Amino acid sequence: MQSNASLESLSTAYFTVPESESPIPSPWSPLASTGPSFHTSHTTNGKIINVAGDYHVTTSSTVTYPPDRANHAPTGAITRHFVGRADELREIRRVFDLRRVLDLPVQFALCGAPGVGKSQLALQFAEDAYAQGRYSHIFHISASSPDQIREGLAHVLRLVQPSDYNCAGSVEAHEARRWLEDAHPGIAWLLILDSAVLNSVNYLRAHLPRKNMDGDILFVAQSEAVAKALADEGRSTVLNVGPLAWNDAVQLLLEKAGVESSAESIKEARSIVERLDCLPIPIRQAASFAKHFQGDLACLTRLLQEGRGAALSRWDTRLTGYEHTTFESMVQAQFARLVSDRPQAAELLKVLCYLHPNGISLPILVDGARLLLSPATKTSKLSQFMAQFDELHNLVRCLQHISLLRMETVRPTNGEKNVEPLTDQSSRILRIPDLVRKIVRGSIVQMAAESAYHDMAVQIVVSAFVRHKHDPSLWNPFIKHIASLSRWELLLRVPRGRLSLIERGSLFHATQIIVDFHRKVGLEGKLKIMKLEFDRDIKLVLHLQGLHTIRQLKQAFPNV
Repeated sequence: MQSNASLESLSTAYFTVPESESPIPSPWSPLASTGPSFHTSHTTNGKIINVAGDYHVTTSSTVTYPPDRANHAPTGAITRHFVGRADELREIRRVFDLRRVLDLPVQFALCGAPGVGKSQLALQFAEDAYAQGRYSHIFHISASSPDQIREGLAHVLRLVQPSDYNCAGSVEAHEARRWLEDAHPGIAWLLILDSAVLNSVNYLRAHLPRKNMDGDILFVAQSEAVAKALADEGRSTVLNVGPLAWNDAVQLLLEKAGVESSAESIKEARSIVERLDCLPIPIRQAASFAKHFQGDLACLTRLLQEGRGAALSRWDTRLTGYEHTTFESMVQAQFARLVSDRPQAAELLKVLCYLHPNGISLPILVDGARLLLSPATKTSKLSQFMAQFDELHNLVRCLQHISLLRMETVRPTNGEKNVEPLTDQSSRILRIPDLVRKIVRGSIVQMAAESAYHDMAVQIVVSAFVRHKHDPSLWNPFIKHIASLSRWELLLRVPRGRLSLIERGSLFHATQIIVDFHRKVGLEGKLKIMKLEFDRDIKLVLHLQGLHTIRQLKQAFPNV
């Protein structure tokens, strides 16, 4: 053993090993390093022997710190023509201003139909509140999926930490929640969670901050059920955002179209916005369409009067700040997901699109569907679902989650009391916005190819009506639907080619009952009011059916 070897000889021997015997080092990457890195720009003396190979001479980077105040919400997406919503903005402020006893953030939710302007309202509140100094920090996250929420919280963490802060990706969402819960005194934050959906509810409940009275959380969702699941319980913390007030809708249309306000233009604009259900996005589309034609509102009026309003929903909306290319594409995307996830709910929506725009009561649907379930009749699975209140409510709830349908409670006036059948549920009305109805129905050719939905609507309404044919006091809710179905029956005759004789015979039977009664009643006695209510719809039925059609149907159905 050689014990007296010098350090110099050992070093020389080590560093003079033949090159062929030395292993080829792999290129170094800082991402592959498992040990710590050291900045050495401040080291002036001494020598370091780097045995582990994890010491690297690097230039010290400049550390930046987040601002004391910042609005990270995309308020630049607010349309230049944002109008109205003063009452809604006031309500949001009122709830967030309530006195707080517990160290908890207030959770408030906006819900409403697609295209109604919920996201715009949330961003407008954020901009106003930040300008007023209410919040020091405002954050905006998409809540359309758990992954989007996770990425959004991670982004929040990166916004509030110094540039040299490092955190494992697996705990970024948790650390963001900790920052929101334990924010320093003087920090007041608002967290906006946009596009919240049913699949995101559980993740939001698990990962949102649970304390800090200096924080506010504002949810935006289409579904009222989702909004209620996320907002604070026991307080008025859900705001259903409805259509614009007609005067605000008119202002939006005129400003966006570049039309000067006058008594004449206001009158025409009001007619247009009412046909568009006073929805901001369709109104912006219509205004953009009119502006393309030098501010001609008459072109909009013609389109809507001719029943071609769906063409406006295809007008490109990318310059309006709307997240979808067109309003039509948004509705179609939602309907496609519905067909995939709950096909019976999609079929129900198709059936309802042929009924009168004022909506139909749940009892009429159930009553008519039950009458279709005779042992000798082969019925669809949809009829079986509709014939039971609990199953029908499940389908309706699916449609409500994506706001393609509204279930409203309507209190009958004195003249309408005891008119609806099944009075225990008579005030529950299903309604679909007119523009949504047009998009879901599609073109006349598509409707002809899918005529089974029209036929099912006929079967349901007529079956329920004939049950009450001996009591005219119960006819009022049926008249408008029979008139609407008769109109569609006439429109579908040419493209369908081969008529559905059973459904045509059913419509004729129901129509003939009403027409015969209408001719007998006159304007006398207690039935005068009822006759006046029926008059408009009866005239429509007579116009559509025509006496020659009735004669033809009598020949085809001598026993009806």
